[in-house]
Amino acid sequence: MSGALAAAAALALALSACEKIEYLPPDPLAGWPTKVLMHRGGGADGPYRDNTLDAVLYGASVLDGVEVDVQISKDGTLWLGHDNEVHACDDVTVVGCFQDLLDSEIEPHATCGGTEHYSRLDEVFAAVKLVYPETLYSLDVKGQYCRALGVDEARAMADEVARLVAANGLDGKVMVESSQREFLERIVASATPVPSFVVALDDIDGPLSASANLGATGISFKYGVEPLDAGVVAGIHRVGKRIVVWTIDAPEDIAAVWAAQPDVVQTDEPDFMSYTGGAAPAQAGTK
Repeated sequence: MSGALAAAAALALALSACEKIEYLPPDPLAGWPTKVLMHRGGGADGPYRDNTLDAVLYGASVLDGVEVDVQISKDGTLWLGHDNEVHACDDVTVVGCFQDLLDSEIEPHATCGGTEHYSRLDEVFAAVKLVYPETLYSLDVKGQYCRALGVDEARAMADEVARLVAANGLDGKVMVESSQREFLERIVASATPVPSFVVALDDIDGPLSASANLGATGISFKYGVEPLDAGVVAGIHRVGKRIVVWTIDAPEDIAAVWAAQPDVVQTDEPDFMSYTGGAAPAQAGTK
């Protein structure tokens, strides 16, 4: 495909993405300065094991905030962990699923040889509220590998997130991302000031519609499947929703996404800002 044809195709795709947004009623939002969060706490190549308190403290010291993955134990405790398999200290042996294990069964594998492997969310919140209380924290709620979350488990996770946010005075500083409908419904119904985002893996339109139906804040978009530019982001804002974009690491992707002015970007790159030109995007408020 020639450069001109490729550009025309990209433009057509971008326009079609904007047109799909127009079926939702207008409810314009003002933009806010883009927040950049460190993926999995400390990034893929950070100095600490991902999804641990040490990683979170590192990531919060580098960028505007952090994203972490959260699981629930049989006791109803929220733990940081990307998948819902708990591994022994050898990182190979599977002890069991978080949902099926008591805290007492997880704790022997939480610290291995002085290295933190698993952290409790209540301990993370207790630490960050003291040193980084104004930082943005995103909780990615998922169920995979072992087994999917049950309805009661998803609702219990939402209740515990709401409780911990209130208990630690982190209203407006914690957001959630998930494809778990029951979890999102419970968060929205609780009226807790926790922005909620529907995960969009390969499409903008469906998750955006789901977000509107749920009364969620917006979508959490995996970059690179559908085109994303400032026009698409503005279209999402026009219908009253916000957009999180992940995971943006390559310099050319950082430049492109920064120019699109999404609400939140997640990255593994601690030097993210060095590829943006150093200036925050000027988002035009519409309300």
